Amino acid sequence: MVIAAGILMLALSVFAVAYPFFQPSVPSSRSVGVSSDEKLDDLLARRDATYAALKELELGHETGKLSPSDYQVMRDQSRAQAVAILQ
Repeated sequence: MVIAAGILMLALSVFAVAYPFFQPSVPSSRSVGVSSDEKLDDLLARRDATYAALKELELGHETGKLSPSDYQVMRDQSRAQAVAILQ
């Protein structure tokens, strides 16, 4: 029961961090008033959140709270998000 609660907590925290990445992009007409510093700050915040999610996944995997298959899928998704942000 404790392991299931831990997995649920991990999944919820990963979802909370990853949720903004699945939102539709802001149309360019709305981003006209956004400065390049704000865009950079947003990208840096998204990068840091993705790195934090990857670290949390590693911890969940090392402690046995995630099955190897779940870990692999979630890690691949987080890495893909990190690559997209860095590009």
